Amino acid sequence: MIDFNEYPNILVKMVNSCIKEPHSFLAVFIMSRDGTAKLDFIQNIEYKFIELLSTDFMASSEEVVRQSITFRYNSVKSKVALMEARLKDVNALVKVKNPSLLLQIQKSTPASVGLGSNMGGVNASHHHSSHSMQQQQPSQSRRFK
Repeated sequence: MIDFNEYPNILVKMVNSCIKEPHSFLAVFIMSRDGTAKLDFIQNIEYKFIELLSTDFMASSEEVVRQSITFRYNSVKSKVALMEARLKDVNALVKVKNPSLLLQIQKSTPASVGLGSNMGGVNASHHHSSHSMQQQQPSQSRRFK
């Protein structure tokens, strides 16, 4: 039996084994129509297969999935806002201390990174790309239902 505190580390170890040694370790994920699933980690030892770990899954409700996505999106959004603010502060400091260095950085950095006064360009391109992804999602979800 695995101690619950060790469980995440064990899962990571199993997945890494499957990636590093695909000829010796297998991960098999089987989904059922009733919303249940099973993930088996199997080791191939020359003459037999040994099941190392088996994990059962159950589909979450749409509301739980929506809440999780919202939380993660807002978390990343706030991190981006903090990093943009930090970048703006660093740019202001470099502009005061060494304006020629800031010009060199702006010349060598792609416009999408948003150094200097180009901060608005980052958001515009981000919204455009997420909008195009939203258009693609319905056709993909219809295909898998």
